[in-house]
Amino acid sequence: MEKSLHYALYLLTYRDRSVNELWNLLLRKGYSEEEVSSVVETLCSWNYLNDRRFAETWVEARLRLKPMGPFRLEQELRRKGVADEVIEKVLGDVFSIVSEEELAQKLAEKKMKNRPWRRVENFLRYRGFSWGVIEALRIRFNQHSND
Repeated sequence: MEKSLHYALYLLTYRDRSVNELWNLLLRKGYSEEEVSSVVETLCSWNYLNDRRFAETWVEARLRLKPMGPFRLEQELRRKGVADEVIEKVLGDVFSIVSEEELAQKLAEKKMKNRPWRRVENFLRYRGFSWGVIEALRIRFNQHSND
């Protein structure tokens, strides 16, 4: 188990990982399920592996470096294997502080330069902002839907 534990710690030095993500990386490296289970259990008991902390860190980094809406963040966390209840709690906490509308508006204002509204709208949808927020911005920016 020592070798797999060292490898797991090595992976965690780069960035936080979800339990599922680390589990799959260790399996792909060739470690047995029993060994992976033991390593994951150990790292969780040491609090080196914590899905809640991982989700909070992931969302905070995404909002700072590559702002996106709750739908896209939810998809990314699901792909990382984070449980739905953890995702719901973390996104609920974050978007009770951070305004999805303000975030979308800042992005839209950056993208509006010489671009038709349709492209800005598609970009915001791709980034995971809700239809209601996008529609409110369209009205605020006084854009026509056939733009």
